[in-house]
Amino acid sequence: MPAFYEWPTEAGIIARLLGGYGELEFELALCTGHAISDKRQGIRNFFAVRGETARIKFAKSEAKIWMHLSGLKEQFTRTLDAMRECKNIRNSLSHCHWASLKHDLPSDGLFYVNLERSAAASAGPIVYQWQHASFDRLREFEAFYRYASDCLWHDQGRIAAARGQPQPLSFDMPQKQKTPPKFVPAPPDSLALLPRHF
Repeated sequence: MPAFYEWPTEAGIIARLLGGYGELEFELALCTGHAISDKRQGIRNFFAVRGETARIKFAKSEAKIWMHLSGLKEQFTRTLDAMRECKNIRNSLSHCHWASLKHDLPSDGLFYVNLERSAAASAGPIVYQWQHASFDRLREFEAFYRYASDCLWHDQGRIAAARGQPQPLSFDMPQKQKTPPKFVPAPPDSLALLPRHF
């Protein structure tokens, strides 16, 4: 992890993205709890399901009837789409090898390669497909997490009101946000200084 020590601001955002996904899952679990009028049971049911994708599917099946009856079907669909993108962001940062270039040059930065993607070939060298974990790109990821959270809190409040339950803080449904790019290669001048394969 030496690369993180050289780029502490970026490392802090990465930590929030990796740890923050669990908070988004908790908020989604609360949505399912409101849908069945039992938040505790909703949380238990949600976290009994193993795997992020399976949990999103579970939430959809558990809450879809009440989201439809509450007039939230389209908004809840958008919320689940945002959750899937946050899952993809988190997973893209979870199974990685990290490298730092810090020589007071334009090629400097924090870089990462997703090893699950790179190691998919069954033979031959493992080719590194480096991405730049730039401050701006990481902030874009973090802003998308905030958007997903705002969607979740909006849905919670609306379904709680429809079920006659105490409402959490009221949030307006945010405007739809553009999904951050899934893969952005590191710049050529940086790639020239990074290892190409293992």
